[in-house]
Amino acid sequence: MTLPKIPYYHIDSLLNEGGTAAVYRGIDLRSGYEVAVKALFTSRAGDGFIMQRFREEANHYLYLSHPNITRLVDFIEDNGKFYLVMEFVDGIPLDSYLNSVTGPMSEETLIPMFCKILDTVAYLHQKGVIHLDIKPNNIMVLGDKNIKILDMGISAIISDKNSNPKKCGTPAFMAPEQISQGELGFYTDIFALGVTLFNMITCKLPFSGSSHTEIFEKICKEPTPRVGDFVKTASPRFQKIIERALQKEGKNRYQTCEEFQMEILEILEKPERKKIKNKK
Repeated sequence: MTLPKIPYYHIDSLLNEGGTAAVYRGIDLRSGYEVAVKALFTSRAGDGFIMQRFREEANHYLYLSHPNITRLVDFIEDNGKFYLVMEFVDGIPLDSYLNSVTGPMSEETLIPMFCKILDTVAYLHQKGVIHLDIKPNNIMVLGDKNIKILDMGISAIISDKNSNPKKCGTPAFMAPEQISQGELGFYTDIFALGVTLFNMITCKLPFSGSSHTEIFEKICKEPTPRVGDFVKTASPRFQKIIERALQKEGKNRYQTCEEFQMEILEILEKPERKKIKNKK
């Protein structure tokens, strides 16, 4: 495997590959800090839509400053190749964390972590950004149990929510309006957060299948499975919360992360409950 060579950075190893880009671990030769370098595949750079999304991802990061969102270090165009340089996050993806560390999460572990996720997505929404690909694989769990949300690759500004005609997202986490290419909104992220919550409680997905078509059919038509069928000890109050988050119509879901969080915190029944405080 040939590692890319880009000015001012030394690339050490491949971390991950997707459909449009590869992510490498590297070193900033000027500062000595570790970085993650997202390199757009040369074969995809000629696709106007993909190139637009790559540039938009960089632009979104420029205007975001939150401790639970990865920070953009650099955007590089070098000899027709394009790179996003991000801070390196030393952690475990939430899906791997569930599979190898915790299994189905207890309320005491799940609720504080999920509220951090809600707080971070609330900040994005305050900035007018819909993430559109919230899922455990895009949430890193750090050593102190804090989290970082990754990959703004298909995020959209709410004022431009209808400018993306292509069906994007991760099938099992896509809301019905993403599948039908309908009108997107903050409620679209709420749906993905509901799927993520179900996954954290059960280590299962509420809608799964052997093909994208089967998954989409279930998302759009089938009722939400019961968490108690997978984890007998799960609080039944989670069911009502998840069912609201996974409503087929966006207007019937929680409309804000703050509203979502208030009902989650009621499960703890502790007096020190606090609303989300967005970091500006």
